[in-house]
Amino acid sequence: MDAAIGCDAFFTMLKSPSQHKMKLLSLATGLLEVSRPSEDIQEFPEPLVGFVDRLVTICSSIICLLSPIPELMESKPSHVQAILSYKGTNANMVMLKTEMTRSKEWSKLWDEVLAKHASSKHLWPDIVKALESLKQETPDHDTMMSVCSKITDWKKVCREGMLEELESALGSALHFAANDLLAKNGQGASMHLFGELQKGLQMFLDQDSFNLCGRVAKLQGKVGADIWVADLTTLLETYPKTCDEAKGALDTSGELLQKLNGLFQMQSTVAGTLSESVRALLEPAVFWHFRDLFIFLRETWQRLGWGVP
Repeated sequence: MDAAIGCDAFFTMLKSPSQHKMKLLSLATGLLEVSRPSEDIQEFPEPLVGFVDRLVTICSSIICLLSPIPELMESKPSHVQAILSYKGTNANMVMLKTEMTRSKEWSKLWDEVLAKHASSKHLWPDIVKALESLKQETPDHDTMMSVCSKITDWKKVCREGMLEELESALGSALHFAANDLLAKNGQGASMHLFGELQKGLQMFLDQDSFNLCGRVAKLQGKVGADIWVADLTTLLETYPKTCDEAKGALDTSGELLQKLNGLFQMQSTVAGTLSESVRALLEPAVFWHFRDLFIFLRETWQRLGWGVP
């Protein structure tokens, strides 16, 4: 039975795992699929039970090393360790151990598993969930922005190739969002969206992404001032409308100053002129910034026992 898998072609492929990666994975997954132990396996003759156990170990070790997907078909680092620590006399197990211990390619893969299997396994559920959201007919915007901000760090701790499908889905989602933005001429968009789309597209080096990023930047220059005013108005509307003694909500983000700076730095007639309605909102907002500071200083002064300023 062992001779059925211990053929020369199989061990020839084992000598060059990078060259025969897909063939080895296809063979290992196929054999594992048809040889999964059943509940009544222990009722079979011992030679058959031993053969199935060895086959599962061999196939699982190959899958664990070659597939970046963590624990594909229940393959685990323990299967590889079983091969590397094998001290028996079975020819297939010995030959696989020999190849994996003397081959730099197999050793490099094992080092990667040891270094990144745990983190890859930990992140895999999040990656699967993100893939599902990005592959929708209309990709989820929040997921797209979240993946853009995380994928660089994920690459550092995930096995090579594990994020290929996610990167492809992210690129498609960014193209969808950018083309939608261009089709609507920026209507209803925020400056944050313009910036995030350009930042995301810049992660991809293909010509289509480069061209699309340029078109988004060009549109931003065309409608940017109007969008800044719209963003500013939305922010101002969150402030109390009157300048009374109530404390109100403290704003420590600096978002108001950031939007004002961006607005007035633009070379646009809109940037230099705010409507009366926006100015009416701006006055109490600025007051609350200074009022909050005054209240803080006054309370600090009183806590120090210096009386009332």
